[in-house]
Order: sequence, then structure tokens, then C-alpha cells
Amino acid sequence: MLRAQDAKFVADNLKYSRDFYSNIHFVAIATLPRSFAYDRYPSDGPERIRCDDGTFARKQHGQPWLKSEDWGETGKPVDKETAGKLEGWVKLVEAALNVAPTTAKLTDTSEADGRTQRVFEAPAETRNGLPTRLTFSKPIYDKSDDFLLHGFTASLRVEGGKVIPAGAANPVKFSFGYLISVQGGYELSERAWEDLQAPKAEDRNTAAAPQPKDAEAYLKRGYERWRNGELAAAIVDLSRAIELNPKLADAYYARGLARNANGDSKGAISDYNQAIELDPKNVQVYNDRGIARRRSGDIDGAIADYSRAIEIDPKGGKGAYFNRAIAKEVKRDPNGALDDYSRVIELDPKNANALNNRGELKRSKGDLDGAIADFTSAIELNSNLAVAYKNRGEAKQAKGDAAGAKEDLKRAGELDPELMRKKSVADSSSNRAAAAVASPSPAPPGEADESDADLVNRGIEKGKKGDLDGALADFDRAIELNPKDDAGYYNRAQAKRLKKDAAGAVVDYTRAIERGSKNPAAYNNRGNARAENNDPAGAIADYTHAIELKPDYARAYYNRAVAKEAKGDAAGAAADFKSAEKLDPELADEKKSAPRESPAVETVSLLDGKLKIDIPADFSRDPDDPKDPKTLAKFSREDGAWGAVLRGTHGLTPEKLNDYLKMRVAEYSKGFKWLPKDSHLHWLRKEIVTIDRRKWADWSFVPMLKGKKDYRNNPVYTRNLTTSYKGQLLEVSFTSNLTTDPELKDEIDHIMDSVHLEE
Repeated sequence: MLRAQDAKFVADNLKYSRDFYSNIHFVAIATLPRSFAYDRYPSDGPERIRCDDGTFARKQHGQPWLKSEDWGETGKPVDKETAGKLEGWVKLVEAALNVAPTTAKLTDTSEADGRTQRVFEAPAETRNGLPTRLTFSKPIYDKSDDFLLHGFTASLRVEGGKVIPAGAANPVKFSFGYLISVQGGYELSERAWEDLQAPKAEDRNTAAAPQPKDAEAYLKRGYERWRNGELAAAIVDLSRAIELNPKLADAYYARGLARNANGDSKGAISDYNQAIELDPKNVQVYNDRGIARRRSGDIDGAIADYSRAIEIDPKGGKGAYFNRAIAKEVKRDPNGALDDYSRVIELDPKNANALNNRGELKRSKGDLDGAIADFTSAIELNSNLAVAYKNRGEAKQAKGDAAGAKEDLKRAGELDPELMRKKSVADSSSNRAAAAVASPSPAPPGEADESDADLVNRGIEKGKKGDLDGALADFDRAIELNPKDDAGYYNRAQAKRLKKDAAGAVVDYTRAIERGSKNPAAYNNRGNARAENNDPAGAIADYTHAIELKPDYARAYYNRAVAKEAKGDAAGAAADFKSAEKLDPELADEKKSAPRESPAVETVSLLDGKLKIDIPADFSRDPDDPKDPKTLAKFSREDGAWGAVLRGTHGLTPEKLNDYLKMRVAEYSKGFKWLPKDSHLHWLRKEIVTIDRRKWADWSFVPMLKGKKDYRNNPVYTRNLTTSYKGQLLEVSFTSNLTTDPELKDEIDHIMDSVHLEE
């Protein structure tokens, strides 16, 4: 009976793990048969493998592999042998996730480091093979029945393009995890995300998870997770709701929204189909299915859905009329689009965007007076609608009203300087036809009628005021409405850089460039983001392209000089510095590597005020865990860096401090399974120091690849201070975790240098 329960637990949680990992940035770390790290985005998105031979990537599953440092955006195709090796590794990872043991036995249950863990073993599939070992875990605070697969060991090999059971000579060992996208466009490590989701101490006893058979509860939690941007978790919860109640229309609809937001239009349409079958009068599902069909290129299907929504609710369907007008423009039906915009205006006379769009259609048909009247009405309703001033100015210009045109174009430039340097959404009927649709609902009132240009403009203003999250939300929405326009991507990249998401910024600058941006600043800024992402070669290539587009671009010369200097090209750097100074003498006084402004700090007092540590504002203090009284305090950053202050995990007297240090150095020097092949721990400190007349062991390390000398851009920089306090160990530890930012290493050193313990 117990074996049957164990097998069911394994089967249920393997399925949960597959579903969860398929909808998120999934990461697999292999230690056998070779050391490599595999990343995969959902919906057949980009994949990456990092190993001793370099970094390989492809933009979409099934495409050829490239040797690439930018997720397959650029790179060199690999040879057949390398491609076969990479495909084989991917198949091994997939085989591990899809293992289906018929019997399994629970061999270990434990709680440690904030997680509950269960380990199961299944018999080997060959006579001399290793047993299959599956390690499942979840945060201790998670009261649901769901565990994620985090560890896998078995005997497998690839033969003839297929994975087959093997003997003990072919061991496979994986660790699994994920990175999760959060609002603001950056990603958090699994552990950082779990820490953020942990309930506060006072809430721990009341944090309730859905009961195993409660479909409505899974629907509610899934919907909330979707609203919070937790798309993978939302999809898993909503799928569970559907399994429990296949006739729950709202669950299909909500999962469609989550899948659509996750870039899976095909899956979203399938869910909307089921929702409509169960609830054929739901106007909003038709509208949202129309949006998904529009994005996937099915314009006729989109128009049919908008029309059905209008049939069901002719007076409440202004969003459907607006969306149908856009779709009709794509179909080159300007008369039909004009009628639909007119209907929107009848239902909502204060809709400035519909008036602007109708005015542009009138202008394209030669009705300049009608167009100017509509643009004027739009401006009266929204005096900050820059695109309406621009459109009215161009219409006046076409009528020969040079003075009026000049005044309007000047006002448009004052409201949005960028608008005058790029084509507006309404600059031509073909461009307008590429413009997009209203936001998937539910959305705030009025949002469905905003144009992508309005959203970009509003996002820029929010960014200027420091509201980067609000700016990113507007840029996301603008891109949804008009994915072919470069402006949304360019400005989202700018905001991501300000949020310290250099990798995300590189992706968005690239998308802006792919969509026809000839702005040299796009290349220059992508170069900056690549430099921040430790890709000096890519940065230099971008600065060079920016200079080709704009030969007097002093800043690009300066930035290229800095990048060349970082690569050791002193002669090239000197030449570029000289060119930059000649073009802009003020650059001569600029520091070549200006330090980033240090974040504000807060002095944290522990041990009744005897221990004081300066903690920067970008580290937050985690809630205390009553179950872990030996941890005095824990701190974490959004990028996964963390720190802790421990007391009493060991008895320790001052005379034993040196022995303790030697023991830890020897223990750590043996290495860890997570270290890449051909790497070792490089010891930066391992000494006894005196701080405020007290002896401390100061020991720090960083993983180093063979042949590398500079550790500044390596992850897992870790520093520890250990002393004896009242006969017990007292230890302060901080680590950069996976973050490679050199400034973070300096920040950790500042934290450790601030440690003060009174006698």
C-alpha cells in the first residue's frame, strides 16, 4: 500500500514539475555525464547551453545551434558533431523530466534551509544500472501538495538519437530549478522568488493553500497569480482547476489569458475555444480570442470574433468595435474601419483615440477638412495627445496652411520630441494597419482605447518621474498593441537598463533594431547594456555600428574606448579617446569608469545592540523564522544575492578560531558539485584579523575557471567573518550568488568592513 502511495506521489509531482517547468525559464545543471548548464524559455523559446567548450544558443527550439553569447541573436553555426552533442544533452534533460517509474520507494524526508524535501528511488531499468533517484522539494511555508523535481540521478545514454536505459558506466545527474520573470522586466532566482513569497511571521499560521479537490480555489489562486505576473504558476493552478472540473469555463478563460501573456497564442486560442463552448454568451472571451487570433495572423478569425462580441452586446462593445476597426485596416477595408470608429465615437463621444484614428482614415481618403475636424476634437478631449497635433499639422500642411501646420508640429514636438523623429502610428494607412488591438481584459477602464503611441509617451513621462515599473507596464502594453513598431522596444530597453536588467535591455534593443530602427543611439545603448552584461566584444561591435551610422558620435567613440581598454587594447582605446575628445572636449574630463553612486545604508543592530552592521538599501531584511533561532538575521537582494548572521551553530572558543578557519578552508577547497569542470575555488582571504580588539576569521572565495586571472566578473563571490562570542560561533556571511556585477562585490566588502561587535 505504501509503495502504491509513493508511486502515485512521484507520478503526480513529475506531472506537476513538467507543467510548471514548461511555462517558465527552466534551468538544468548537469554534473554527469558532462558538466553543463541548460536554460530554456517556454513556448519553444530561446535555449542556451553553457559548457567547457563555450556558450551555445538558439532563438527557438528546433533551430540550428549557434556559438553565441546573446541567446542566438548573433553567432557562428556549430559543426555537426557539436550539434549532435548539444541535442543529446537536451534529450537527456527531457528524458529525466519524462521518466515514468511504475514503482517507487520513499527513502528520505527532511526539512532544511527553508525547504521540505522528499527523496524516492525506483529500480534500475537494466541489470547493472543505477537506481533512479528523484529528489522533490518545496518551501516549508507552501501548504499545497505540490513538490517540484529538483534532483535526478539514473543510468541513461543517447543512442541513435534516442535516450535508452544504460548500465552503471553511464550515469546521469541533474539539478533542476528556474528563474521567474517579475514586474519590471527582470528575473529572480528560484530561491529569491521563494523568499519573496514567504508569508510574514504573523501570517504563517493563516496562509492557506487550495484543498486538493477544490477547483474554485485553484481558479482563484491561478487568477491572482496571473494578475501578479506569475504566469507559470498561474497556468499550473488553472490546469489543476480544469482537471478537477472540466466544465469550469472561467478556468479555461483565465488560463487563456495567462498563456497569451506568456506568448503562447496557440494555447490561448485553444483555451478560449473551450471557454466559449462552455459559455457561448461571454462577450469578453470573444474579444480576447480575437486579439489572440489577430496576433497569430488570423485576421478573418479576429474580425469574426469581434463581430460576435458586438452581436451579443451591441451597445457595450466599444472595445470590440475599436479592435475590429484595426483589423479591418489590416484587411485594407478603410470604409469598414471608418464605420467602426464612428460607432465607437457614438458609444463613447469622449474617445480621443478613436477620433484621431478616424481622422487619419479621412485624411488618407482625401477628406482633409473632416480629418482636421476629428484631430481638433481629439485635442479638445486630450490636450496632451501629441500624435493628434502631429496629424493635424500634416493635414494643415496638405491644405496649404503653413502657419497652422508649423504651430501644430511645434506643439507635437514639445509634447513628445521623439515623435517628430520617428513615424507615428498614424503616419500612413499601412502603418496604422500594423497598429494593434486593445488589451486583453480585464483591464482598467479606458485602457482598451489607448494607442501604442500614447502608451509610449506616457511611459516616457513615468520614467522621467522615476516610476520605472509604471513605465515598463506602459511599454509592455504598447508592444502588445503594435509589435512591429520599434519605439516600444527601444524605450522598454531604456527602462530595463535603469532597472539594472542589462540582459533584458540587450534583447529589447535588438528587437528595436530588427524592426528597422536606424537610430545610432539604439546601437550605442545596446553596446552599453552588453558592456554591463560582461560582453565587451559585443559592446565594441555595437559602438562601431553606431559610429558608422553617425561618424561624429563622440559618446560612441568614448564608450568604445572604455570597452577596448577593458579588453586590454591600449592602443585602440587611446585612439578612440582622442577622437572622442576632439569631437567633444568635455569628455576629456570625464572619468573613464565612474563609480556607481553607493546606495543608502541602514545600520542594523543585533545581540541587544552589541553587533552593528551597515546594510545597503538594496538589501532587504527577511522575516525572522521562529524555527531557525540560530539565524539572527537574513538579508536578500532582488537579484538573488543574500547574507546571514548565524550564532550558536557550533561551540567556539577564541583559541580554537584558527583551527576552525583551517577546517573550513580545507572543507571548501575540496570543491562542490556545482562548480564547473576545470574550475576551483580561488581563495581571496583566509586569515585571522583583529577588529575592535577581537579576533575574527576573515575568509572569502570565488570560483575561478582554469587559466582565468580576473575574478571581478565571476558569480558566487562569498565573504565570511567568524568569531567567538560567549563561547559560541558568531558568523556573518554574504554572497553575490549568481550575480556577476563587480559593484556588488565592493558592496559586500563594505558590509563586512562595517561589522562592529562590542566587548
